[in-house]
Amino acid sequence: MNTGLQDAANLGWKLVAVLSGHVDPALLDTYRAERHPVGRAVLRSSGGIVRLAMARRPWTLAFRATLTTVLNHVGPAPARMIGQLSGIGYA
Repeated sequence: MNTGLQDAANLGWKLVAVLSGHVDPALLDTYRAERHPVGRAVLRSSGGIVRLAMARRPWTLAFRATLTTVLNHVGPAPARMIGQLSGIGYA
């Protein structure tokens, strides 16, 4: 949901600026270049999270347990993980 709100904010201020005549309408063309990579990253990470959450094979369960342990204890990984899960970690 946060990603959608960020998309709306990005497009909203650009529309206001264009409609008020303060900037060139070409500014609207920057929306896709700025937001598409974020959407792609969100889909990629959420897909991986779902696959790990739905794991059934023993080796996948072991991988998930190991990954979770490592990510919970390695430097900036927990904060980055929370940022990606919440959607606020994307700029």
